[in-house]
Amino acid sequence: MNELSNKQIDDIIHEQHLKYNGCYSKDALPLPLTYGFYVVNMQSSYAGNGTHWCVLYINDRENACWWDPFGFPAPLEVEKLLKKYYYNDKDIQDINATSCGFFSIAFIKYMTGRKDVKKSFNDFVKLFSKNPKNNDKILKYIFKL
Repeated sequence: MNELSNKQIDDIIHEQHLKYNGCYSKDALPLPLTYGFYVVNMQSSYAGNGTHWCVLYINDRENACWWDPFGFPAPLEVEKLLKKYYYNDKDIQDINATSCGFFSIAFIKYMTGRKDVKKSFNDFVKLFSKNPKNNDKILKYIFKL
């Protein structure tokens, strides 16, 4: 799967009428953070056009979640805005893949409307193989649903 721009992500997500707050660089999130999904680029706003897409989901200020397909915690710029959050520590995206935007959209689609956010978050992570090289195939299947 090919990489996506912020405009492409906006267009895909807005088509589906999801609670979406937009794409931002990790150091340019709008405050105060409100309920919903933020697609976050890991490159600072002053450094260029972007490097890697992740998602911050604000369920409430006490229970936010961070989705990074590489399995890393939120960067300090995001972490300092949260009281508490959880994240996946499973490497889902192959290091040579450029599909982080698609993984982020899949996460948003999956999480939308779920009542038990933490369980749903963990269930989404479990959809993917322990071998990141297999996960683009799983991602393509999710988008065919």
